[in-house]
Amino acid sequence: MNTPMHSRLGLTAWHSLSATDKAAWNLAPELPPGAPECLRRQPAPSSVDDKISLYSNSLDYLGWRQEDTHAFPPWLMPDGRPLPHGAVGPVGDPVWSGEQFWDNHGWRQIPRYFIPRLLDEVRDGELHKAELTLAAMLHFFHDSANLGHLHPNRLFHEFRQPDPSRILYFHRIFDNVEPELHPVEPLLLGRTAAEVVQRLGFMVERNHLRTRQIMIDSIDAAQAGDDGKLARLFAPIYQDVVLQTASLLHTAIVLAGSTVPKTPPLPLIEAVPRYIHPGGPYASLVPVNQHVVDGRMVPLEYGGQPRTGYGMCAFHSIRFLLEPGAFDLVKGAIALSDRYTDGQDPDLPVTFIVATAPVWDTQVVSDLHYAPPFRERFSLELVPGQPPVPFAVELEDAETLLLAVRPEVKRIDGHDRCAFPHILLIDPRLTHHPV
Repeated sequence: MNTPMHSRLGLTAWHSLSATDKAAWNLAPELPPGAPECLRRQPAPSSVDDKISLYSNSLDYLGWRQEDTHAFPPWLMPDGRPLPHGAVGPVGDPVWSGEQFWDNHGWRQIPRYFIPRLLDEVRDGELHKAELTLAAMLHFFHDSANLGHLHPNRLFHEFRQPDPSRILYFHRIFDNVEPELHPVEPLLLGRTAAEVVQRLGFMVERNHLRTRQIMIDSIDAAQAGDDGKLARLFAPIYQDVVLQTASLLHTAIVLAGSTVPKTPPLPLIEAVPRYIHPGGPYASLVPVNQHVVDGRMVPLEYGGQPRTGYGMCAFHSIRFLLEPGAFDLVKGAIALSDRYTDGQDPDLPVTFIVATAPVWDTQVVSDLHYAPPFRERFSLELVPGQPPVPFAVELEDAETLLLAVRPEVKRIDGHDRCAFPHILLIDPRLTHHPV
């Protein structure tokens, strides 16, 4: 992402704040004590807007040489690694120039370390430290939405046959996309650091999915020199970054106050399910608010009423990366479809299960009979004609939440058989105990 775009993202987020929030941050044009040399080498800011622009480009100013990247310990991870630009692999390594792919657990380690520190600094009135922590976070979140930073760049040349007479530097092209941005209404991201990381994690994972969905169109637009199309493709992703950063700025101030409002449940349909075990005709697709019927999408509904949730089938297994302690419960309801009844067989039942693990566990078991560290916390055999059955499962300190539909396989006429019915996972959400 180029310097002007980093600045615009940071300034649009800052301008989204109320006058009260801005006053509470108490920013002055001058750099605070302890600011790194990489910022002091730049022209001194003459306004708060200049300072936000400077902070938004912090990691780029830090440089790329080994001695530069280690010159400011507050921007290093606990093990001494430099803060990466957006995309993170399984062990926290940057991915855009290598062979690794973005890893949601690797990415989470960065906000898990920096956001509690940011919130503590604001709460303790150490705003001179907080604004420098914020500077690292601004740049990191911006690059966590940039197509060139989130994927191995070799893919841009491999997904389309390159023109040998005109080789494009896709990373630079994607860095220079500058869509129009608008101020937003900031959200309260949570009452604790863990909840803040959880909500931001789901937002960033959703944006990462969007970059995959626009990748081919973006490559084609770059090859065609269509800057307008690139701006239109990038706009909703960058706009969401404005919401993320403005909400983080707002939340830090709210949590430093004496009264913190309640936060609503977090719908799981706002997340990107991970490690999906294929399920019948749905394959590896778990559609939001829809079923897959005869190869087409149809609305998710029960009793003639539209429902919010996931459409599932037998053998489906999806999981979500949780922040331990962020939420108390996962709630929802489960049912066989009362409209699309093909595949329902009382002699070949299916069971819905909820399981958790205290660590991020990505194992895939073909028959869905998971061993430790998974612990099965809820199970229900689904009966044709039975209305939706609610469930509420304690999360405790789980890091993995697994939701699955396990069929019963029977040997009939010399063949293993099981049913593949349409299933509704209704309004799944993370929530707190009532206060």
